Amino acid sequence: MKIFGIISEYNPFHNGHQYMISQLRKNGATHIVAIMGGDYLQRGDVSLIDKWAKTRCALKGGVDLVIELPVPYATAGAERFALGGVQTINGLGCIDNLAFGSECGSIEILKGIAQLTTQPQFLDKVKALHGTGFSYPKAMEEVAKRLTNAETAAHLSNPNNVLAIEYIKALYSTGSPVTPVTIKREGGNHDTAQTINSIASASHIRQLFLKGDNTYSKLIPSFTKDILNNELRCGNIATLQQAQRAILYKLRSMNRQDFSQLPDVSEGLDNRIFNAISQCTNLDDLYKAIKTKRYTHARIRRIIMYAFLGISQEIQQQPVQYIRVLGFNKHGIEVLKKVKSTATLPVITKISNSMDSLTPSQQQALLLDIKCSNYYSLFTTKVISCGMDYKIGIIRQ
Repeated sequence: MKIFGIISEYNPFHNGHQYMISQLRKNGATHIVAIMGGDYLQRGDVSLIDKWAKTRCALKGGVDLVIELPVPYATAGAERFALGGVQTINGLGCIDNLAFGSECGSIEILKGIAQLTTQPQFLDKVKALHGTGFSYPKAMEEVAKRLTNAETAAHLSNPNNVLAIEYIKALYSTGSPVTPVTIKREGGNHDTAQTINSIASASHIRQLFLKGDNTYSKLIPSFTKDILNNELRCGNIATLQQAQRAILYKLRSMNRQDFSQLPDVSEGLDNRIFNAISQCTNLDDLYKAIKTKRYTHARIRRIIMYAFLGISQEIQQQPVQYIRVLGFNKHGIEVLKKVKSTATLPVITKISNSMDSLTPSQQQALLLDIKCSNYYSLFTTKVISCGMDYKIGIIRQ
């Protein structure tokens, strides 16, 4: 067995994801495990379809085993998102390679930048520059340019490169035996409408789908289209706007101290958020009111999502507590059989059978994920009853 791991969101599963899986098979992958963000995403947004529908897409697309990345890490910035994914992969104890896409396509370049960005000199300079008004990503890029050259720094302007570098850093910091592998990213750039060889960014595909523009169907496999359309017919498509009032209610019920406890909130940002909430009547205006040159739009969106879901800094700093199985095929069963003897974290296949065997901290972490799943139905066109984590079993392909 040669088992490859992928850390993903699949929002939705598109032709670029299909291409990557085919490349991993060419590289000798006998089994592919996806550590997948579920109902909530890294940029402070909700998933277009729920984690079970995404699991069906992933399995039809060639993934053998789907594991849920817990919400505190799935909603985090690149560093914590990567660390949560790597901790989950390490917890399985049987993954040989961690594969990820990147714009540069060179694992050696990415390793070099990962080593550079962990040096104390680099981190001190980034902190100082951030203090002058640079956003953190721009500060990293500028310091890399000063310490190396413009070509190296340019790699830090590409979001998939940045995430790839964080994966490598997480492997190093956890002492992981897993070998990183990168596949050069194909298709349009992140957050653009660019399309190359029927591959586009997930954000562009979502925009087309939500507008009712059928050209999105050329950018995704037919099974993804079928699943998306079924979820649309059932009223299960989720957007932030559909739960906007619920979010504003939660925010208006919080005090300044509550905001100071959230991840990514520092240096008076809690006051800025608190003051903006009393004035703004929708999320877009709220993001604009809080944002400054120093704080990226994605960071602001994440903070608002942390507030809504009740994710504190303390919660996000905890290591991954368990491995939650969402779905598998016959090859995924082979991986799970191996995991029985290699896993260093409890493996959950059915919540009702697992809760009593978990430690208090593991139970607390799992209950947070269940609570967040219950909140997710507020974002869908049709509000769904709570408890779906107990009602929906493992997806089998």
